[in-house]
Amino acid sequence: MSWVENWERSSCGREARPPLLALFRRGAAEGVLRGDLPAETLLEIFGQLLLTAIDRVTRDHVCVEHASADVTSVFLNGVLAPAPPD
Repeated sequence: MSWVENWERSSCGREARPPLLALFRRGAAEGVLRGDLPAETLLEIFGQLLLTAIDRVTRDHVCVEHASADVTSVFLNGVLAPAPPD
């Protein structure tokens, strides 16, 4: 069973999924987030990043602020290096 299935069965997942999907759909509709990927895919990618951050905090003792900043940065900007300034 995938993390998504486990999460959706939990009360937190049942409550959090609809507003998160709405957020990703609205972001795509407004051109702020990628529109070429379904909201469900964005949610799954975001969820995997969150699980990795939780693991890093609990296993590697990374501070929560750094882990959450990493999730935000990777989700919104990807893993490519920023373009050098002109």
